Amino acid sequence: MLLCMALLPALCFGGGFQINTQGVKALGMGSTFSGICSDASTVFYNPGGMSLLKKNMFTLGTTIIMPKASFLSPVNGNVNMESQTFTPIQLYGVYKIKNLSVGLSVNNPFGLGAKWDDKWEGRYVSQEVELQTFYIQPTVAYQINDKFGFGAGFVYCTGNAVVRKAAQAINNDVNVTLEGKGSGYGFNLGVFVKPMEKLGIGLSYRSGVKVDLKDGDATLTGIPSSLSSQLPATAKFNSNLNLPDVISFWCFV
Repeated sequence: MLLCMALLPALCFGGGFQINTQGVKALGMGSTFSGICSDASTVFYNPGGMSLLKKNMFTLGTTIIMPKASFLSPVNGNVNMESQTFTPIQLYGVYKIKNLSVGLSVNNPFGLGAKWDDKWEGRYVSQEVELQTFYIQPTVAYQINDKFGFGAGFVYCTGNAVVRKAAQAINNDVNVTLEGKGSGYGFNLGVFVKPMEKLGIGLSYRSGVKVDLKDGDATLTGIPSSLSSQLPATAKFNSNLNLPDVISFWCFV
């Protein structure tokens, strides 16, 4: 049993929303893949490496993410976040036409899910939050010679977000739910150099994406009768998700 547990992969990241599990091989190599570029996931990690692949490639997969968090309360001791399971997808394909390579990437590089008991002491900060994004990236790459290639991709992102929290009103809580969806655009650039058989140097840049959430739905429940004329049960809102840019440089020997 202990041996089986030791063989299970486990990662520990800060409580952010970037998902660093976008390829099985890349994950096994510590996400250094922009300097390796040896399978179809290079469409995402470094489009410059597509041009130096030896053949057409296609991969489809997912990972299982079960986040855990605990709040140490001075009053109630440890308060655990509710268990959830997420399965971000990865779909990559590369097709070679002489010195030109075309590729497609579909994945979920950003996402977040956290859910707490509705009555926990931090309910005025958060009860539940869920963020999901889909990146669709058509990409082209050109091989200058057998040691150097560069590539670029267009990114279309669609995303949705749900936020739930409580607000204190007189002697009871008002439950607030915000739901919105939208889309945005970005790009991906990459250069890959392989000066010798066992040395790969990769530099890639993925731009930030601003996802506009237009005409989202805000719902309030539990409004006291004394405030019913002041607080609407439903309303519309506009906001945005600012997904960060990412730059990666690796020299792999």
